[in-house]
Amino acid sequence: MVRRFIAAIILSLAAGFIFGCAGSAQTMINRENIPEFAKNKILSVTLLNGVLEVFDEDGGWYHERYKNQTRVIIGRSPQGERLKIALADVRKARLENGEVEMDARGIFPAFIIVGVLFAIL
Repeated sequence: MVRRFIAAIILSLAAGFIFGCAGSAQTMINRENIPEFAKNKILSVTLLNGVLEVFDEDGGWYHERYKNQTRVIIGRSPQGERLKIALADVRKARLENGEVEMDARGIFPAFIIVGVLFAIL
């Protein structure tokens, strides 16, 4: 009985590890990672001077090249102002989660743990 109880606790922890971030609607990332998430809508950015710039419901979008500038985030403020922010001026960004490829390196050990738990039961 105790063995099954411990196995159930470990199994629930493993399930939380695997599925824990699935419900998150937003992600905060640092400036260096923004190009990796270029397809995600940017909700807001925090500048190096601490100012928070919020985008409207269409969000901001990262562009590697935009007219004569490189590495910028383009969008509009909720008041309708056009925002063009150089990536060099950004400390971090808040993104709306889209479909992001899952890294199998974190899931494989979890499946091994779950398999061992089933073997114990």
